[in-house]
Amino acid sequence: MDLLNNIKWTFTDTEYDSKDDFNVAISEFQVASAPEETVWNPEEILLESPAVDIVFRAWIGENDLLENEILLEDPDFFDDETKSEFGLFEADIQARIKADNGKNFSVVELMFKINEQIQPKELGDDLHFEGLGGLESDSEIPKFYLFCGS
Repeated sequence: MDLLNNIKWTFTDTEYDSKDDFNVAISEFQVASAPEETVWNPEEILLESPAVDIVFRAWIGENDLLENEILLEDPDFFDDETKSEFGLFEADIQARIKADNGKNFSVVELMFKINEQIQPKELGDDLHFEGLGGLESDSEIPKFYLFCGS
């Protein structure tokens, strides 16, 4: 199952004070990016689950994982041979994101939380959100891959 493939967004280092502030920004981005294709429905319930796992690729340092993230790499991943010239490692990361109400995610809540998760990460040139692709999960928590492009 794929989700949000029709949503336009670019990840930046902008921090939003609230979900409402983010909603204003992403709503304006939808209209500016593709006014004839705008389908932003922020309050639509997207997932009936108390949590979701999001897998993404980013450049990180050895101590850059957040509390809700796990590294999907071999234990010896942080080896000087794989380090970039900037001292970072390109890694697959899985983040568990929890719904505020403990039951489900609206479109805006999931996009806001993904944006918060990605905001401190280095994505290289792949800053454009291109949707979520369903992945097989080992639990009842749905899992998706975050597609980003340049």
